[in-house]
Amino acid sequence: MLFATPTYFRQNPSSSDDYGGAWVEDVSSSIKSEIASTGCNISCMAMDFKTWGFKTVDSFYDERTGETIAHANADPYVVYKLNNNDTYVSDYYALCKKFGTTFNRIVEFASNATDQTKAQLTDAWLDDGYYPIGRILKPGTTNHYHSILFIYSSLPGPYNINSIQNLNNVYTSEAIGDDKNEINDATELNTKLDGDVVIQAYESNFKIHDPYVGSNSGGPNIYFDDNIYGKGFSILKKLLIINKP
Repeated sequence: MLFATPTYFRQNPSSSDDYGGAWVEDVSSSIKSEIASTGCNISCMAMDFKTWGFKTVDSFYDERTGETIAHANADPYVVYKLNNNDTYVSDYYALCKKFGTTFNRIVEFASNATDQTKAQLTDAWLDDGYYPIGRILKPGTTNHYHSILFIYSSLPGPYNINSIQNLNNVYTSEAIGDDKNEINDATELNTKLDGDVVIQAYESNFKIHDPYVGSNSGGPNIYFDDNIYGKGFSILKKLLIINKP
């Protein structure tokens, strides 16, 4: 289900007109290189912020204009600046507040979570009007994550996000900054989700924006398994949820 047309930003544009790459105009080469290398997460956050019209609350110096500005539209560079000139986000709550919104939660899947669980839960968030940021693990690694933005699902349902949010006994608290709710008990979650999906290729039911464009993968409005790693729900480890207006 689609509620708005999600904005797309490419984190590694080769030119200003390359897949939403206008944000790179007059950005220093060092910052462009940093965002191109490690800026997938802030690029996805910029897509969410821009899609919902969230603008900066705090003022900042924009080297592209040579001025200190406020109430700026989000793009990867602006999120980088508001994130203390860094691509690594240590406090999602604080960063979202700088754009006048709030951070909902981190959903972390247990190691034994099935593709069905991941697909149903992602679909539920999309059906409720959110655009979850998916954190996918590079195959063959233990901590090399890449971020993509889920933008569409055609998965049969329905799956009700309210029933998922009420599963208090499968939420645990992570003591990093403010409390962050995580879903860890995949078995219990499977038994409590509404409906039953009798389908194998879940990836074909989901479209994403992948901020990194490679030679044969990534880019806007692609199927989930056309991400830069060419894998499906097996590598989806987390969902990051930014609240909509």
